Amino acid sequence: MATDYSPLWDLNLGVWTQDSIEKGYRSRLLQEFQILDFAEKGFITGPNGGKFGSTGFIVNCPIVWRFL
Repeated sequence: MATDYSPLWDLNLGVWTQDSIEKGYRSRLLQEFQILDFAEKGFITGPNGGKFGSTGFIVNCPIVWRFL
């Protein structure tokens, strides 16, 4: 069992570029490395075309129910 879970998450906000929308690349992304790959290729940017990465906001997402 993983014991290194933290309920505090660093928020990374991504925006699809117009080019990626026109090419039909816009879809639901669930995996961290898939998202990072799209950002590296320029399909996703930060808000207003900025660099994809931390927004500086921390989100508190504690576990609601823990199955043992």
